[in-house]
Amino acid sequence: FAGSDSLVTGIGRGKDLSEMPIEDLRTPHTEGWSLLVLVDSKCAGCADAVPRLTELARGRKNLAVAAVYSGTRQEAVAWRLAHLPAFPVAHASPRALRAYYRSLPAVFLLQNGRVERTWWGRIPLESEVTEILPKP
Repeated sequence: FAGSDSLVTGIGRGKDLSEMPIEDLRTPHTEGWSLLVLVDSKCAGCADAVPRLTELARGRKNLAVAAVYSGTRQEAVAWRLAHLPAFPVAHASPRALRAYYRSLPAVFLLQNGRVERTWWGRIPLESEVTEILPKP
């Protein structure tokens, strides 16, 4: 049950994720609004959601969208080349990232590195994200 991830990980509204062990993330997730999506190659829903996430990335100037691949730099590059997202794909070691989820995808809407909303086991609809963001 995906809702139990908040209980197991201890990640809920207000949790500071600025110390998440992310490598190669060009856009800092600690400044402004960010949508951080944890993905890997075994998560079919992650790949299927790339078009929806791309729309969010292109459609909102006040939201930085980024994926964090659970694996090596080479695996993250391969995933990016296979799915061609219009947003950055960073990576983190599976062992380090495992503290932040129980199942993928795990999606965190952050404001200045702090969790505003979390979606476990699914990619949110654009309306679910935009209703939380300040109006442009």
